[in-house]
Amino acid sequence: MFKSQQIENATAELRAAYAAFNRGDIDGTVRFMDPGIEWIEPAEFSGGGTYHGVEGAKQYLAQSRAGESMASGNSLTCGNAGRTMGCLGLFKSIAQTSSQSRG
Repeated sequence: MFKSQQIENATAELRAAYAAFNRGDIDGTVRFMDPGIEWIEPAEFSGGGTYHGVEGAKQYLAQSRAGESMASGNSLTCGNAGRTMGCLGLFKSIAQTSSQSRG
């Protein structure tokens, strides 16, 4: 079970990661990631697939911003159930070649 301080710390780290992503700071975005992270994006997404390790996450995050004129993310809430912690976030982007919003 996670303690409330652990959840608060993880939430603060996630919000810092979102803020870094919003600034275009990919290194800052991955600063708190576990070295063994496995980042999975649905196949339907541009660049969808599985990325391994911090370098893999950086690769995906950089390419996810590459075709966007505007991209932003926000952490909405975090919680836990036993030994698992999860966070819900919102990501919104606008492709450079379109005025339609995705997200």
